[in-house]
Amino acid sequence: MKPSEYGRPFKALATASIKSGVEATLSNFRNLTLLDDRGINFYSRRVTGASSLYQLKDNSSTLGVGVGWHNKCPDFYRWLDFTVLRLVLPYQNEQGEMITFQYVAQGIANSHFGIADFSEGIVIAEMGQVGAGASAYYYHLPSFKAYNADTQKFTELDSIRKLKGHGVDLKKGNVLFQFFWLARNHQTDALRELLDSSLSEVVNSLQREGESSNSYLCDYENDIMDSTKQLLQTCILPHLSYPKHFLSDLYQ
Repeated sequence: MKPSEYGRPFKALATASIKSGVEATLSNFRNLTLLDDRGINFYSRRVTGASSLYQLKDNSSTLGVGVGWHNKCPDFYRWLDFTVLRLVLPYQNEQGEMITFQYVAQGIANSHFGIADFSEGIVIAEMGQVGAGASAYYYHLPSFKAYNADTQKFTELDSIRKLKGHGVDLKKGNVLFQFFWLARNHQTDALRELLDSSLSEVVNSLQREGESSNSYLCDYENDIMDSTKQLLQTCILPHLSYPKHFLSDLYQ
């Protein structure tokens, strides 16, 4: 066997069969190629950072692949599956040519919500930032996005009704994900219910995350019995577009 281009005496090869006869290959953890049903290469990319090849499935059909990695390992970002994941989904355009839809997601946390098998279509839990740092340490604001094969786009699922329609049970996520998602998406009734039942768990989780990652999550360090309004004022309102509207709805 010829040595690989990286000087190794062997090649590592991962493959996946995608619908419409497309074959995906990841060579030496770095080089991703897609071949159509005639064996013609219509997509090539050198992946930044060593990656495995992940299949994006809808029931039994593979719709595309993902290549990504978990920077710094789960010891630091234990609430994430990937700090970066590039999704590549091939499809035919109106001229019958194979092209790709690509999406680079940051802070993927699918397994924390029990939807890693994409059984209801492709849904990703993508984490936004809390705090001022440009690091995955700060990824705690979840947004759910569903892939629409007709429009070749991801659309955000910004209500509990939309989540349920795509088979996502928010309560499967940890309490911090629930807390931030409900507030960010103005789901005030469900947020009131969460705080009434789990206020101490929310506060303890905020404090634990701040201590374990040695990072800014929010400045809430007060007693658990302090008001929920103070908790929201400190940890949630800075991340909302219309904080006054949110508070008026929450405490109406």
